[in-house]
Amino acid sequence: GRSVATHQFGSQVICRLFEHAAGEPRIVELTDRVLAKDVVALCCHKYGHAVALAILSNSMDAQRAIVVAALSGDLRRFAKHRFAAIVVQHALSQCAPAER
Repeated sequence: GRSVATHQFGSQVICRLFEHAAGEPRIVELTDRVLAKDVVALCCHKYGHAVALAILSNSMDAQRAIVVAALSGDLRRFAKHRFAAIVVQHALSQCAPAER
């Protein structure tokens, strides 16, 4: 789950799983486990933000909404953060207008 998502190489593995098998039941469960922890910390992490990007690009609407909700808590702060700003920008470009 979370510790793998913030690991230098583990995050890359999780991103590839999300890209190639996002709809598989075990990958949906993995996504839920990653999102069950501190999503804000994930978005602000050096490697974890890539996992947040993969979730926004490949996961179900409800899972994307969790990332968007976490970022909307303090959008100004996250827009200025080195890694979270990338996630904010991606969320604005990927998500439907209702999710923004």
